[in-house]
Amino acid sequence: MRRVTDQEVVETRELSALSQFEELADGSIRLTGYNQDELAQLARAYPGKIAVRSKNRTAMIYIS
Repeated sequence: MRRVTDQEVVETRELSALSQFEELADGSIRLTGYNQDELAQLARAYPGKIAVRSKNRTAMIYIS
């Protein structure tokens, strides 16, 4: 498993009340939110390789 580090966020927008889209400097996408099911559903709209992570009740899906 590859270690995920914090990266510079280039663009941020809200997808819903509890979910956020972030484009990272390396061109990958990070979806963050409190509802894992909602994030999994939103991730289907973006093609690419998926990695998941959670930190302090926040779920994160990285798409590259």
